[in-house]
Amino acid sequence: MMILVVEDASTMRKVVVAMLGKVGFTDIIEAADGLEALEVLRMRQIDLVLTDWVMPNMDGGGLIREIRTTPSYSDLPVVVFSALSEPENAQAARDAGCDAFLPKPFSIAQLKRAMGEAMARRSQEQIQQVILDADPVRSSDEYPLVVIGEKAITASDLGRRDQRGHLRYLSAVCSAVAAINETGDGTTLAGYALESDGAQIARRVRGLPSRIRATMLSGSLTSAVTTARLLSINRPSALTIFVVVDEDSPIDGPMRRNLERMGVVMLRRHQLDAEAVIKLLREHGVDASEKSSELPSPEELQKRLDEDVRATGELPVLAHVFQKITVLDRDQDSQMQDWVDVIKTDPLSSAQVIRRARSPAFGFQGEVSDVDRAVVLLGKNEVKQIVMSGAVKRSMETVTEKGFSVDAYWLHSVAVAVAAQLLNLSMSESDWSPADKKAFEDMALEEHETTALNDAGLWSRFELTPSDDPFVGGIMHDVGKVVLAHSYPGLFPSVLAELEQIKWQKPMSAIEGDFTGGSDHTVVGSTLAAEWDLGTSITGCIMQHHAPHPASPLARLIAVADFVAGALYPFPAEAKYPPVTILATLKQARSEGKDDVHPELPEGFSVFLSDAVTDLKTSRGELLELASSISTAIHRLVNGIQNSV
Repeated sequence: MMILVVEDASTMRKVVVAMLGKVGFTDIIEAADGLEALEVLRMRQIDLVLTDWVMPNMDGGGLIREIRTTPSYSDLPVVVFSALSEPENAQAARDAGCDAFLPKPFSIAQLKRAMGEAMARRSQEQIQQVILDADPVRSSDEYPLVVIGEKAITASDLGRRDQRGHLRYLSAVCSAVAAINETGDGTTLAGYALESDGAQIARRVRGLPSRIRATMLSGSLTSAVTTARLLSINRPSALTIFVVVDEDSPIDGPMRRNLERMGVVMLRRHQLDAEAVIKLLREHGVDASEKSSELPSPEELQKRLDEDVRATGELPVLAHVFQKITVLDRDQDSQMQDWVDVIKTDPLSSAQVIRRARSPAFGFQGEVSDVDRAVVLLGKNEVKQIVMSGAVKRSMETVTEKGFSVDAYWLHSVAVAVAAQLLNLSMSESDWSPADKKAFEDMALEEHETTALNDAGLWSRFELTPSDDPFVGGIMHDVGKVVLAHSYPGLFPSVLAELEQIKWQKPMSAIEGDFTGGSDHTVVGSTLAAEWDLGTSITGCIMQHHAPHPASPLARLIAVADFVAGALYPFPAEAKYPPVTILATLKQARSEGKDDVHPELPEGFSVFLSDAVTDLKTSRGELLELASSISTAIHRLVNGIQNSV
C-alpha cells in the first residue's frame, strides 16, 4: 500500500514515517505541504493520505478539498493529524472531507486505528456508490451503457481487504460515468451495469447491441478471455471490448496477441484512475447517444470465428483412415482388397474390425484373426461404421473441458448416425441394391420394427443424392460442440449450468447462442468441417441440422434422426429434455401393455425439431412413437459399434 505523508515539519515527518515502518508500511512518499502533495498525487497511485492540518502554501483543508473535487483520486481515504485538537478543528477537518482526525501527539496504535477507520469509512462510501449508481438497464432508456465484468460485485465481496484494488478501480469507473453525466440539466448521457458472469454479459450485448458501447472485463473473471473472444466474433460495430488485467495475473503470449488482433483493448488496472476512464469512455463513444451500430454479416462472423479458433490452438485431428474409407465408400466399384489395404495402414482400425468380426452377433464360424477375412465377412457398410466411429472417437481424446463427456458425446453421435441409416433405408425390397440388402440383413430388425419403419415411410421423403451419406452426416452433425468445448474453456460448464437451471426446457444450441452471441455449435462446426475436408453435403448438414433448408435432404434427415436418437441417447447423458422424458414415459406405458397411450407434447415443444421438416407429413408425436418402436434396434446397433470400438 502506497502512503503519502504530508507535513511541513521534517522532524515530525520522520516520526510518522518511522511509526508506519514499525507496523509494516514501507511504501511511503513524503511531501512538505499541500502543493507538493498534489504534484505527487498527479504522478503516483496513492492508497492513503496522512496530512497535517496547518501548513504553509496549502494547508490540510485546501489539500483535502482539491482531493475531493478531482475525479482521479476523489475517493482517497485521508487522515488529518493536528496539534489543534479542539472539537471545532476536528469538525472543520471532517467538513473539508477527511475520514479520520488524530490529535497530536499520538501513539502507533492510535495512528493505526485512525488509518483503519479512514479506509473502512471510505471503502463503505465507495461500495455504496458503486452498487447504488449502477444502471437498472431499463428497455425504455436509450443512453449508452458500459458493462463491467468483475468477479466481486456484492457489498460483502467488495468489502474484503484483498479487493481494495478492484474497489478503487470500480469507484474510478463510477466517478467517470458520473463526471460524463454532469451536464447541469439532469440529462443522463451514460450508465454502467455490473455483472459477474460472462454469459450474462454476452446476453446484455446481444439484447442491447445499439446501447452497449463498451465492456470492461476483469482478468479475474473466470471466463474473461473466453467471453472477450466470443464478444469479439459477434461484436457490433459500436462496441469496444476492454480486458482489465492485474500485474500479478497478466495475459501474455499468443492469447494476448490474438485478443489484440481481434480488436480487444488490454488495460492495466493500476493505471485506471477516473480521469483515464473518462478519456477512454469518451474516445469510444460511451457518451455519444448518436452512434450507429451494425452487426457483422454472416460472412464476416464466419471469418472472425475461423481466425479465432485457428489462432488459439490446434483443432482436433481426424485419423487419415476416415477420409480414405470415405473415398472408397463413394466408389461403388471399389474392391474389397482396396478396403483391406486402407484399414491395414491404421492398426487401431484393424483391431476394431477384427474385434467386430469376432462378435457372436455375426455368428461366423472359425477364428477371425486377420483383416482380410474380417473385412470380407463384415462387408463394406459394417466396416465403414466401425472405422469411422473409431476415428471420430480418437479425434476427441484431446477434449478435457469440465463436464464434457467424450463417451456421451460419441454415443449420441453414433446413435444419430444409426438412426439416420434406419430412417433412410427403404422397406421395399424391390428398391434394394445388393448393398441395401446386406445393410438390411446386418440390422437384424424385428418384425414390429420393420412394420413401424414401413408405416412411417420416411425413406421416400428425403430423396438423398449419391453424395449424401446418412452415417457420416449423423456421426459428424454435432462436431461444433467439440470445437466450442475445446477452443472456449469455461463455456460448456456455463451452458450446462444454464440448462440445468431452466430444467432442460430449451435445446443446447439455444443456450449456446445466448452465451456466444449467436455462434452456436452449428456455426462453429463449419470450421472443423473445413479442417477435416468433409465436403459440401456434410458441412451443410453440420450447419443446418437444427434448421434444415428445404433443398438440403441430408440436413433434413439428420434433423429427424437427431430428434429420434437424441431422445434415447441425449447429450449430455443426464439431460432431461422434453423428448427424453416423454419417450421414457411412452416406453414405460408400452411395456405395461398400454398401447393406446400417445405422447402429450407440452407448449414450446416445437423448438426441439425445426418446422422445416413438417413437410414430412409426420408429426413430432408420431416421431416419438416411431422412436419407441425402433428403440431396441437403435440400442442394439449402437452397442455393436461401441463394443467393437
